[in-house]
Amino acid sequence: RAAYYLRAPALAVYLPVLLGVRERSTPEARGVVRAFRDVGVAHLFAISGLHVGLLYLCFLTVLRLLRRPFLHGQGSVHGPALLRLAAMGLVWAYIALIGFPVPALRAAVMGSMLVWSSLWGTRTPRPYILALTALLLLAWAPTQIHDLSFQLSFLAYLFLVAAIERWPRWQLRDDAPWLRQAKSVANLLGLSLWVTLAVTLGLLPVVAETFGRLSLLVFLGNLLMIPLLTYIVLPLGLVALLVSLGHLGGMPGGWLERSVFTAVEGVFGAWAALATTLAEAGAGWILIIPGSWGLRSHAIYYGVAALMLAWAFSRPSRELRK
Repeated sequence: RAAYYLRAPALAVYLPVLLGVRERSTPEARGVVRAFRDVGVAHLFAISGLHVGLLYLCFLTVLRLLRRPFLHGQGSVHGPALLRLAAMGLVWAYIALIGFPVPALRAAVMGSMLVWSSLWGTRTPRPYILALTALLLLAWAPTQIHDLSFQLSFLAYLFLVAAIERWPRWQLRDDAPWLRQAKSVANLLGLSLWVTLAVTLGLLPVVAETFGRLSLLVFLGNLLMIPLLTYIVLPLGLVALLVSLGHLGGMPGGWLERSVFTAVEGVFGAWAALATTLAEAGAGWILIIPGSWGLRSHAIYYGVAALMLAWAFSRPSRELRK
């Protein structure tokens, strides 16, 4: 139904972001996909860890808004736990709706374990949860260990968690409101750049062996594209998907569906145009890296990385005061 309303650039974004379906049937669609790749944000086209986390937060926010009419009195004591379980259940329902794509399935298993751990009050270190998730998935399908998507996903998760563990946390309680706001924005921007750097370095050997190139626009790309995905693109896409589900079986063209997809056309088209603009402006910001590192180089690189990860998880990150 989306193809009835959306032009090629917006459709090339809508299908992978909402349904996990790659759209490359037209030159315009292929150009959008190439732009996202050149900017270093092609991972936004895969429904994996980032999307599953955002879906969980979207569902949890909606459930919290609907909480008061349904939870009263003593039942509200268990309200937060019930809401988190319900949000994770909706994530699984969504993944089932789009056909259980493997990256989304991996992320949902890990997300479920994180939610379960927090609800039971355990302080299981996140690397342990990551390792247990990998073992469960490999027990189910051992050949996944040779899958590039599996390798990239778990390496990215590992370095992302390590980066967050080492990121200093600001204490904002005694600051003026405007200063708290400024520090919060600066913290989010700094964290985004720090996480991007950590994940990029963590994936460098695998990316070198597979693609032979690295986009230096990845820092600016993540800084601009992910917040837009979080606060505008994905929520609007979910509304459009819900409206489409409500119109299944009927002819397209209804006023409500048309109105929602008109907004989707504008927002998703602008998001794709931003990626295209960044790719064109930074056409020379592509780093060509040696494609064959060899076993020894990999061992040395990840040996050093293992030492850094051990340091990252050895103690909690410090808090920064005023």
